[in-house]
Amino acid sequence: FLSAATQAYWQFLLLRILLGALIGIGAGPVIIFAGEATSSKWRALALSGLSLNWGIGVSITSGIACLVLNSAVGWRGLLVFTTLTFSPCALLFVISRESPRFDYHTGKVEEAEKTIMSIYKLNGKGECKIKLQPVPDLGELQEQKFSLKTVLPTLRNTGNLRSCQSAIAIGAFSAFYYYINAYTTPRMLNEGYCTNQNHTKVDICSFDSKALYEIFLVGLSDPFSCAIMLISIEYLGRIRSTRITITFCLTTITFLYFCVNEAWLVAFSFLLRMGTASISVTPPILIAEYSPTVIRSFILQVLCVCNRTGGIIGIFSSEYLFNAGVRYVLAVMQGACALCLAFAFVLNKEMKGEGLS
Repeated sequence: FLSAATQAYWQFLLLRILLGALIGIGAGPVIIFAGEATSSKWRALALSGLSLNWGIGVSITSGIACLVLNSAVGWRGLLVFTTLTFSPCALLFVISRESPRFDYHTGKVEEAEKTIMSIYKLNGKGECKIKLQPVPDLGELQEQKFSLKTVLPTLRNTGNLRSCQSAIAIGAFSAFYYYINAYTTPRMLNEGYCTNQNHTKVDICSFDSKALYEIFLVGLSDPFSCAIMLISIEYLGRIRSTRITITFCLTTITFLYFCVNEAWLVAFSFLLRMGTASISVTPPILIAEYSPTVIRSFILQVLCVCNRTGGIIGIFSSEYLFNAGVRYVLAVMQGACALCLAFAFVLNKEMKGEGLS
């Protein structure tokens, strides 16, 4: 709301930095909690479900932009409407609970018992009393002294260290790849495929209705792709789905590189966005399933940090690459996609929701 009321660029910039920081802080714990609070059987479904919700949100935002951005309310109205869609999240804080599994494995047995009892009551089951057995001594890990020095030996003992490192690399490069695509596609659809011109503020901030509609169509690919990925990881497996999706993206970029027809541009942009969104689904699932409970939150935090770093670099790179020419954008995206595929072939252990000792 405050961003919509700003009267100067520095005010808008300051508020958007603050908003980005707060959303970034909240995004990591949501992924960690989904990996922590669910059992090994349902963990992949919970984490892929987060990606599906993200895709639905992207589509809703694209639809709102298509309706209001060129209306009388303009970009201020767009910020107000998107804020209203975010408001129900505040109600969910009331029923949120810490992961009892994490508390238990880090020695907080009493807190885990209280959480389980509160969840039991929240689910309408009435009052209950529960007593958990003490956990074995896990040394520094039980005292939550997490660091790469203490975490890496644990991963190495499970035999998943190299696969875990590869999944983090895929997450970072796919975020870089996703945000370059997300920030350049609207300009490609609005300003034309081949451009290396200097643009004024009016040019950049002005989207015609046709371009907004095309951006909305491309945005629909996010939930569609995440839904397909949600099904494919169960039937094709995590690793095979990742490799197929990345190969699909490489093929789409190659065709888009030679695309000059406007009608094909929308179709290939849809396919590319679909593949780009799909790649980001599997890294959190792989990390959560490769990591024992006691270190899962730490490894997922590392993944989130790498994702954010890759995304920030992608956002800033997109502006310079697009002004140099669309083919530079596609070449860099293809390079990032090729690196993702190389790391995907390093993954050597398929997980199917089984627990780790």
